[in-house]
Amino acid sequence: MVAYKAVQADGDAVERSIALVGRRLHERGGRVTSQRLALARLVLTLERVLSPQELHGLAVERGIDAGLTTVYRTLDLLEELGLVTRVHGLDGCHGVAPRRLGHEHQLTCTACGKIAVIDRCDLGHEQAEVAAATGYKIEGHLVQYFGRCPDCRLSA
Repeated sequence: MVAYKAVQADGDAVERSIALVGRRLHERGGRVTSQRLALARLVLTLERVLSPQELHGLAVERGIDAGLTTVYRTLDLLEELGLVTRVHGLDGCHGVAPRRLGHEHQLTCTACGKIAVIDRCDLGHEQAEVAAATGYKIEGHLVQYFGRCPDCRLSA
């Protein structure tokens, strides 16, 4: 049976991630601004997938004075650090969701955007077969599931 759990932010993990963002920005000679750190904290506590534009709107609602360019740059840094993953929507657009377990697969509700994390990956054998058949050294894979969450199924 596949185990999954709803995504919930772990306060200590979020704070460690925020500190990592600050250190990485400082190491690069980038500015460690309150806006970037507030955006990072907002993203890392999301419980659903948001597009960069939706994230910008939410940031404005919460009083974070950051432009859309800052949102994109912050998301790029968070992705580089392995703290978020891009979720490709069925509409061809992408959103972002926090990563909390290292390697993970996500299940995204197509109605409300809520995410759940699948806590196991059974693709090791298939990955080895693909590598043997193609000669590639496989460095990773991306699997995303889409469906309707229990709440949305009940309200439909």
